[in-house]
Amino acid sequence: AERKSGIYLIRLWEELKDIHGLPGYPSFFKYVKKHHPIKKDIEISLRINRTPGDSLEIDYSGDGLQYIIPSTGEVRKAELFVAVMSYSGKIYAEFTETQKMNDFIRGHVNALKFFGGVPQFIIPDNCKTAVSNIEDGEAVLNPTYLDLCRHYNVVADPARVRKPQDKPNVEKAVDILQSDFFQKVRKKTFTSLHELNNELRSYLKNKNGQIIKTRGKSRDELFNEELPLLKELPCKEFELFNHRQAKAHPDCHIQFNRNFYSIPYQYVGKTVDLKFNEKILHIFSGGTKIATHKIMKGHTHYSTDLKHYPEKKLADINYHLLQAKNTARKVGENVELLITRLIEREKHPLKNLRKIQGILSLSNQFTKEAFDNACERALIHNKLFYQFIKNCASNYRRPSSNFNNKAPSRMDKLICLQGGKNE
Repeated sequence: AERKSGIYLIRLWEELKDIHGLPGYPSFFKYVKKHHPIKKDIEISLRINRTPGDSLEIDYSGDGLQYIIPSTGEVRKAELFVAVMSYSGKIYAEFTETQKMNDFIRGHVNALKFFGGVPQFIIPDNCKTAVSNIEDGEAVLNPTYLDLCRHYNVVADPARVRKPQDKPNVEKAVDILQSDFFQKVRKKTFTSLHELNNELRSYLKNKNGQIIKTRGKSRDELFNEELPLLKELPCKEFELFNHRQAKAHPDCHIQFNRNFYSIPYQYVGKTVDLKFNEKILHIFSGGTKIATHKIMKGHTHYSTDLKHYPEKKLADINYHLLQAKNTARKVGENVELLITRLIEREKHPLKNLRKIQGILSLSNQFTKEAFDNACERALIHNKLFYQFIKNCASNYRRPSSNFNNKAPSRMDKLICLQGGKNE
């Protein structure tokens, strides 16, 4: 049953020899092969000679291992990241929580640090974290992955889709880990990712030091031949940035994570590229950096560089501001007054353009009378914002035509005095 599930004979012999007093492994091997054979298809392969220090192969194992969170009893699956030097076959591996971009990039950084140098090429799998799409048969790298390659001055040569032969060494390493390490720890229980990685590091230290029968040297010894040929690691550690696109609003700001960041007015209406992490946001157009901002916490905040606005004389003839004024004038006197006040209250007329457009959109939801009345209340209470105006317009009631301002007359016969007597 264990053999059918993929457990190797050498592993079964190591586990059972002391319990059942088994003979040496060669005798055990011959006996099992004779009495319990498992037919396998014969595969023919051709060995490719690799150049020392030339390439590093990257892949994720299809299978992972589970670990338990003791405090909750939750069972999680850890993903296995594997990196192998093509010439020596030296293996680096670590368990990560996911196969997403952050874990994928962190695996590369840790692997290069482990090897102590940078090869000429990196050969990753053709996954979305490495390759964004294929154009004319050529792989287009994910922007974040491209940043990594530029930082380490290394060329990425992704494997073709469903072509494992493009990265045979890492495929072999994954097979070793799945058939050897996974089987060794299959009866152990792990309570954290850290504990799982400690076990893996101990295994890899022994595995890389073992003699490879076909080569007469260990992976560590072969790696020592190619270490001097690796390029030096950069002095500065790689900083992970994510990428996104945004369209510049006429108010000279782009929206990012519910906050607003200014860009030069020349780029209004264009789609710009965002490069960001938890601390800083860089904005590019056509590969040229046009603005940089610190990331703001919360939402609906503005980070504005006044130099990004056009001169006031250009703002006064701005199409969007003129259109807003004309629309407000058509709706009502109070609407026009409110819009004018929003334009004049800031240092630059365009600062409140987004807010003005939002308020004017309410004219499509309510009657002119209700909207104008809501703007009048907003001016009285100095609450010139969208939600207050919308609430006032929603609660507006048109005065009745037969409304009488006189107080109702008192009918003495219906007045009940204390004691229950009517007088």
